[in-house]
Amino acid sequence: MLGLLALPWAANGDSSASAEAVVLAKGATEPGSQAAQIYETTCATCHAEGVQGAPRPGEKADWDGRLAPGFEEIYLNVAEGMGPSMPPRGTCDDCSDELLRAVIQYMLAGAR
Repeated sequence: MLGLLALPWAANGDSSASAEAVVLAKGATEPGSQAAQIYETTCATCHAEGVQGAPRPGEKADWDGRLAPGFEEIYLNVAEGMGPSMPPRGTCDDCSDELLRAVIQYMLAGAR
């Protein structure tokens, strides 16, 4: 089942953030979800503390500039990697494209 996630700061008139809604699997942003488990075991190593500028979940300032081009650009950066600091697929080689999208949505929602 799909739902919509409205980015919490996009509604506040912040022009630097994308105002798009993101389609996500129901429950993707819930603690204990598969996306949350992948975040905790794979992504949190860098993203929990913002290692080398990695955007932290729920931190508006970390995500504002990254959201401007839209969700699909964030997804492509994760899927393809970003230089030596962000490996392709965030080292989750077993993750499907759908699961990668859910993990990103989990991080954008700030659910922990």
